[in-house]
Amino acid sequence: RALPDAQEQPGKVPRSTGGGLAATLEKGLANGGATAPGHRLIPPVVLVLVGAPGCGKSTFAERLGPPAPAGARASAKASGGGLGNRAQWPWRRVCQDLLGSKDACLRAAAACLKEGLSVAIDRTNVSAEQRAPWLALAREQGAVCHCLVFDWSLEDCC
Repeated sequence: RALPDAQEQPGKVPRSTGGGLAATLEKGLANGGATAPGHRLIPPVVLVLVGAPGCGKSTFAERLGPPAPAGARASAKASGGGLGNRAQWPWRRVCQDLLGSKDACLRAAAACLKEGLSVAIDRTNVSAEQRAPWLALAREQGAVCHCLVFDWSLEDCC
């Protein structure tokens, strides 16, 4: 389910109509990447993933693109296996499990957006307060912000 432009709409979450971001993602994932390698979305997209641990956010984000490069102070784990043969893909996965903190995720996402890359924010992001920094970053960088909710019960996720 998608919340357009990451706006809060309590009790009402519109479904994808098959256009816009949904069409881009569905077409791209069927072809092995969000868009053809080297073809970046203009403007870049900040895709905020929302859901309980184990609901599929990381699997989804990994299919969009490789992990965002970590900063110089990051641990070896933070590279998440590196870019590999996906360096030209237009998406980067910004994952707190790899980068270690929300601040590191914000820095990595900002760096990717400055390069014209879209980012999938791979955190639980369950409250409006947790999502607010991503919406602010998108505004600051001139990116479009969307929110994708993985609506599974805790029993199904864990």
